[in-house]
Amino acid sequence: MVTKPDVSQAVRTAKLICVDTSQNHNKQWVAWVMPNGDLYVEYGRVGYTQQSRLHSYRSVSAAENRLTQLMREKLGKGYQPALVEDTPGEQLDFSLLKADEADFIRRRLQRLQGHAETIAQFVRLSFDINRGVFRTALGVLSQEAIAQARQRLRQVENCVRQGRLRQNPQFGVAVAQYLEVIPLKVGMNLDPYLLLGQPEQVQSQNALLGELEWVLAEVQEIRLLIQEAIAQDAASGSDERARWINWGAVQGENATL
Repeated sequence: MVTKPDVSQAVRTAKLICVDTSQNHNKQWVAWVMPNGDLYVEYGRVGYTQQSRLHSYRSVSAAENRLTQLMREKLGKGYQPALVEDTPGEQLDFSLLKADEADFIRRRLQRLQGHAETIAQFVRLSFDINRGVFRTALGVLSQEAIAQARQRLRQVENCVRQGRLRQNPQFGVAVAQYLEVIPLKVGMNLDPYLLLGQPEQVQSQNALLGELEWVLAEVQEIRLLIQEAIAQDAASGSDERARWINWGAVQGENATL
């Protein structure tokens, strides 16, 4: 059995996904290049136990070259880069806030948690309340990814409005592209017609995306509240406090006072 290394120390990471309704494919593939030259890979069906492999090389450069080769092969087989971000490192530390500030933010977070649990009934997502992000098996879901999902869902909706779905190959493609972003709980049998073949099902997904957008917008509002609390505190010059405002930020977002 392969022992998973501490992938938080990886020098390079690749995350790919392959959804093809015509082939019943709903697969993911993730690889990490480790500082000692190891290339660790996990792969399997989305939402199920993943298989793993460990390849050892004499240098990081050799491992990266092998990763590039494997990615080229996967992309040639229909895999696509996953639309996710890396997990932010900052966690909540209520000891850095005044008691009334901490209590207020805890209440807001409890409300968020309730919405997130409702969403998780239908999607393979979990809300990391300590970091203020939605996690998929591959990474963090951003507002930009949700915007992409809306565009792809509109393509699904257009096909549904046109009817005759089983004669329209674009419908299966559109559903697959939506699932590349939003990992619905589809099980082992990926049937696009049963999943999103009815107008009511498309409307339900639109509502789901709205819930995701609301939660992420609420996260950003809480971030602003944290920034204001830090700015008003006499000890706001503390490095620890300055770091904490990155809670809820995804890769490419930098919170500043």
